[in-house]
Amino acid sequence: MNRLQVNKKLNYLRKQIDNECISYSELAELQSLKKYIKPNDIKLLEWAGVKEK
Repeated sequence: MNRLQVNKKLNYLRKQIDNECISYSELAELQSLKKYIKPNDIKLLEWAGVKEK
């Protein structure tokens, strides 16, 4: 998956979170993409299970 595809997927997952309809498989996918989440994207980091520093 290239960076553009990752960004599109992260945006899609953010919309799913905002719409309160994210599935367990989407959460697992978000967790697998956590290394691509920007450090200031608190919402996605929180949902991906990344601990605060």
